[in-house]
Amino acid sequence: MCRGRCKGIVPSYWQRRSPARSRVRSGAGSAPSPWDENTVPPSFLPQLKTPSILFICTGNICRSPTAHVLLMHKARATGLDVEVDSAAISDEERGNPPDRRSVAEAKRRGITMHAHVARQVRKSDFDRFDLIIGMTAQHCAALRRLAPAGTEDKIHLFTEYAEGIEGDVPDPWYGGQKDFIEVFDLIDHGVAGLLAKLQAEAR
Repeated sequence: MCRGRCKGIVPSYWQRRSPARSRVRSGAGSAPSPWDENTVPPSFLPQLKTPSILFICTGNICRSPTAHVLLMHKARATGLDVEVDSAAISDEERGNPPDRRSVAEAKRRGITMHAHVARQVRKSDFDRFDLIIGMTAQHCAALRRLAPAGTEDKIHLFTEYAEGIEGDVPDPWYGGQKDFIEVFDLIDHGVAGLLAKLQAEAR
């Protein structure tokens, strides 16, 4: 969605404790153990990091905010804790809200687009997020040029998670509402695949 005016790119984790509780039994005839009541000191409980996902598109007003809101919506429905954000390669749309056609399609499907202001990807995002998912191969290439050493493996193409689909997620900005519907369907499919992967890793 550069529209010929794209500028160059500018080169919290939440933690939760596992609900599972260990039980340590004392030997027969020994003094009662303070750990016998299905509990252990908090310092012994495993620390599980909430997965964090950043979606990337060109201007951060169509594709990436749609993926953002869909993952939030689906994760909430399944009870999965996840940190989600979205950002742009270009700074052209910085400060703008989501495209009204993206908002309308989400609303048509019963999903309220969260309050969102487009922003450009930052180098600090590569430390903050576990997965940085570009909508096109070009986005991924730009992200790799920006990525600090050792963070390149976090970058993935969105359609890696959309079973049966390869290549880029097309930019609907140049089309009509029909294009927004088709892209919404594609993103919905990919987000479902991503969520399934996150759930499997959380088990």
